[in-house]
Amino acid sequence: MKLSPQKEIIVGILRDRNWHCGSEWLNRIKDDRIRISELNKGYMLEKGYVIKGEPCKGRFCGRTKCPLDARKAVPLTPLATQQSKDEREAMLAYSRELVRRFDAGEPVFSVV
Repeated sequence: MKLSPQKEIIVGILRDRNWHCGSEWLNRIKDDRIRISELNKGYMLEKGYVIKGEPCKGRFCGRTKCPLDARKAVPLTPLATQQSKDEREAMLAYSRELVRRFDAGEPVFSVV
């Protein structure tokens, strides 16, 4: 997936998975909330992450009473980060086959 230059800036900053105040990209990105929302629905989801946010209030940038949100890239689940895309696709294909067998009234598992 090709990212826009503004989204690349956000991903580059959040790559270390630490909290970052929005002031780090405020002057370089227009409509950062829209870009982050788009990333969460596409690129980050594919990579097994979601961007979380909470009010900074100076905790991450040092500016007292900072009105901006701080952001952090967080894994969706530990399992999502450990599995490759091929493994996830294989598990989904196997699950779909089991559902198909069950719906068709076929034996789902066989006893050997």
